[in-house]
Amino acid sequence: FDDDQGFNSGAAYFFGLDAQAWVQKQKLTAADGSINDQFGWVVALHGDTAVVGARFDDNKGINSGSAYVYTRHEHKWRLQQHLIASDGELGNQYSWAIALGSDTLIIGAPFNSIKRPLSGSCYVYQRNGDSWSEKQKLTAGVELLAERYGTSIALEGNTLLIGACLDSPRAPLSSSPWAGATCVPF
Repeated sequence: FDDDQGFNSGAAYFFGLDAQAWVQKQKLTAADGSINDQFGWVVALHGDTAVVGARFDDNKGINSGSAYVYTRHEHKWRLQQHLIASDGELGNQYSWAIALGSDTLIIGAPFNSIKRPLSGSCYVYQRNGDSWSEKQKLTAGVELLAERYGTSIALEGNTLLIGACLDSPRAPLSSSPWAGATCVPF
C-alpha cells in the first residue's frame, strides 16, 4: 500500500544481512505504477531472480493484474520483464500468488473465470536465457464454482502445490459458491 506512485500503488524492499542486522539495500516501485496497483502484494525470490506481483494492475482491464521479474546485476535489482496473462481480463487478479524456481515461475489468478465463474487458474512460465514465456495454463479438474484455484502456490523441484481455498465437494455447480467453503492451511 505504498503511495509513491499514487494511493496504494505499492513497493517492494530488498534487504541484505550485514553482520547481525538486516539492512535495506533497495526499494522498487513499478516503472508504470499507478493508483491501487498493489505492487508488492506478493513477492518471490530465487537466487538472482525476484518476482513482484501487482494484482490490481489494469493492463488487461481493471484489476487484471501483472507481475514484474527482476534480476540482480552488480548488487542492484533491475527489471527484466513485465508479465501479463495472455488471456488476462478484468478482475482476474493475476499475481495473487507466485512461486519461483530456478527456471520455472507459477503465477496464480484465483478470480479468473475462463473455465467457470471465479474458478481460478495458474500460469506456468519457463525461462529461456533472459526471457520468460508462458508455457501452460492450469485449472482445477472439478466442476465447482468459485474454487479460487491459485490462491496459494508452492514449487519445489518438479512438484507443484496449488491451493484452492474455496473448493468444496458439498457445493455443486448449481448451489451457492460459498456453501461449505473453508480455507484450510497446508
